[in-house]
Amino acid sequence: MNNKIDFLLKLFVTIILLFFLIFKIGLNSIYQTFLNLNPIYLVLIIPVFFVVFILGAINIAILLIPLGHNLKFSNILKYYSLSWAAGLLTPAKLGEFSIIYHFNKHNISLGPSTATILLDKIITTL
Repeated sequence: MNNKIDFLLKLFVTIILLFFLIFKIGLNSIYQTFLNLNPIYLVLIIPVFFVVFILGAINIAILLIPLGHNLKFSNILKYYSLSWAAGLLTPAKLGEFSIIYHFNKHNISLGPSTATILLDKIITTL
């Protein structure tokens, strides 16, 4: 039952965001942008995004090894992708720290998970 409520809530938020964007930007502007889009760029962008997500998840997985927590790589990749998406919606990409919430589900306490994510951000910045 809880999964159905989560899905419906996500669907509702998605629909509201789409309508807001279409209303704010305008349907004609969106259409013109798609007409001007070169399909070759789209074909090239998709693999680059996958590589970026995989490398980011590998970074997190490597940083979690000393903590003795063995999360499946697929879970780390999923949580990394979700936190990246949350970062797009929040100021200063603070939503990327939502991965800490997901780590808490797997009994990784707040301190080590926060340190891991901060260390990842520092390494990425350097």
